[in-house]
Amino acid sequence: MVAFAGTEATVKAADVLVKVHSTAVGIEPGSGEPYDANDPASQLWIHLTAWHSILYAYEKYGPGRLSPEDEARYWADCATAAELQTCDPAAVPRDRAGVRAYFERTRPQLAGSPSPGPQWTTCCTPR
Repeated sequence: MVAFAGTEATVKAADVLVKVHSTAVGIEPGSGEPYDANDPASQLWIHLTAWHSILYAYEKYGPGRLSPEDEARYWADCATAAELQTCDPAAVPRDRAGVRAYFERTRPQLAGSPSPGPQWTTCCTPR
């Protein structure tokens, strides 16, 4: 929406999304830790993995790499979108190198679960 809608529509949609996410809270079954979909760190992970994947697919299966100017605009638009959620603006990378550095810092914190099975349906069960 950031790229295709006006300010008012974009802000309204962002507010709705934050409200929707406010119901996704609970205990993450794999770690036993609290989960909140509006947690800034969770939001940043979700946004960056999506944007990285979108850009990768565009470049691999589409017309190729963006020009430096278009890529700078892409990451700037991504940062604007993140700021409309709960992300700390200072934490949002503004270029490909920043995203790679974020992934390197985050990788040690990642953990897999043995199977999504019933855990998937109970993830974020309200407390």
